Amino acid sequence: MGIRNISSAELPGFRAEIFAFAVVLGGDLALIFWFGLRMLLCP
Repeated sequence: MGIRNISSAELPGFRAEIFAFAVVLGGDLALIFWFGLRMLLCP
């Protein structure tokens, strides 16, 4: 997959996709971390 030029018109959508992906991934990591922490503190 080569590097393709992203026009200014595509940039907002591209950023939105990256942002949504980061939020979903970050939310999952936070959830896993939270449950792991609870299991350690409250066996």
